[in-house]
Amino acid sequence: MLSRRDFQIGADEVVINSDNFDRRNFGGLLKKAPNLLKLASKGKGIYPGFIPLLSDVYSALYKVKPLIKDEEVIDDLLRGNYQFMSQIMQDSEFSSLRKDSIFDDLTSALGTLHYGQELHGWIESKVEQDNELREQLAEALKSQKELNKHKDQLEKANQDLNEDKAGASKRANNAQKKVEQKKNELQNTLQEINKRFSEAIQGDSSASFQAALTQAAAKAKEENTLVQNLLSGAGIGSKDIQKVPLQEKLQLAEQLRKSSKFKNIAQWAGRFKSIAKKKRKTKVKESVERGGIIPGNDLERLLPQEMMNFQHQSTRLDFLRRFVENETLMFEKSGKSEAGKGPIILCLDQSGSMKGLDDQSKGFTLAMAMIAKKEKRDFVYIPFDNRAIKKEYNKGKINGDELILMATSFLGGGTKFYPALNMSMEAIKTYKNADVLFVTDGEPSDRQKLIKHKNELLAFKKKHHVSIMSVLIGDHADKDAVEIFSDEIMSAKDFMDAQMMERAFNLNLK
Repeated sequence: MLSRRDFQIGADEVVINSDNFDRRNFGGLLKKAPNLLKLASKGKGIYPGFIPLLSDVYSALYKVKPLIKDEEVIDDLLRGNYQFMSQIMQDSEFSSLRKDSIFDDLTSALGTLHYGQELHGWIESKVEQDNELREQLAEALKSQKELNKHKDQLEKANQDLNEDKAGASKRANNAQKKVEQKKNELQNTLQEINKRFSEAIQGDSSASFQAALTQAAAKAKEENTLVQNLLSGAGIGSKDIQKVPLQEKLQLAEQLRKSSKFKNIAQWAGRFKSIAKKKRKTKVKESVERGGIIPGNDLERLLPQEMMNFQHQSTRLDFLRRFVENETLMFEKSGKSEAGKGPIILCLDQSGSMKGLDDQSKGFTLAMAMIAKKEKRDFVYIPFDNRAIKKEYNKGKINGDELILMATSFLGGGTKFYPALNMSMEAIKTYKNADVLFVTDGEPSDRQKLIKHKNELLAFKKKHHVSIMSVLIGDHADKDAVEIFSDEIMSAKDFMDAQMMERAFNLNLK
């Protein structure tokens, strides 16, 4: 268990030039990150300086210019942490991690956690190998506990002294003497401990210490990347990720550690996100190139000649006049003139036969949500087997709890198409220009119902300007059934099929 004092790290307890804001930030992080809190409690029970060491790691990651205090002003009690932080801050992998961690709460938190875990493991291994070190640490921990007790007594006595309570002066003097006595005892013990740590870091155990640092940086980088993949796939732009509550981001990171499935989905989301960006960029370029030239003032579509007019002093005023009056020349888009009116709807088969592609399909789903966010469109996710479930995400944004639910849910029953189609129609009754992507690998047991409602489906599509593209996964999907309601049908081996991705990721750029 941590005490109140453990959340209030003082300037005299750290070796990095942190200020009150940095140390308060760290105290707040302990309360938001259950894993870090647990680690701090565990580390405190093996090494007296462990929690201040975590605070130093956090400050070194979060601050723009973290510096280690001059060795001459470092308290003898902090010599061990001085050795640890000197090695950490000289490490190239730590410097690489700092490129992402400066003023970034998530990367700094993940880095603190993983460096803390590796440092704890390294210290623990030294204790197991060295009986004398174990005894010294036990003695130091006992002295530390007694020192904190006398500090609390001194603090209480000083409060009484300020209030002129009887006997307060005597109690304060006695408590001060005990604080100094226990501090000296702890200092003497820690000198031996720190000497052993220093010899281990620079001697036979230097390789294992360096390996621990490398491992910490690698884990922090990987988790940070995967969380970013999930959040960007969940419709949250890179600029907005900082606005997501830290606890929500740490919850995703914890889920990644606990679940290999969730980690696989994050990896697939990263792959699909990268591919989607490239394919949409190429398609938009082609769409513009195929269009004509029209007057207007859309900066992204201005002709190169117009940009040159702006850059030259002699033509700049004329350019600005024409730009304000909508008379500058720009490329005409040949795609849909107004993207974003209707939702993107993904009807995804989750019958039992799709289980083997579940992780891949979830990564694909997050990529589609990202596209909806980019186009400022709503995203409707309808997983189905012989029933259908509808999830609507405003402008493609999915929060952490919904992400975890999506990743861990799978229906796994039989196959019916009509419930998913009917649910998609309900979702778009108030919209136009909706794009529906219908993905299946099976044969529906409700084909006759589809035939019965065919005219109704086609009429609805026409009235609401709905386009349905169906993707048949594998060799056993029923093409005849999807022909009843589809505008376009594609066959694919899986979600990584190049032609399928080309069309799916460019639904509204036809």
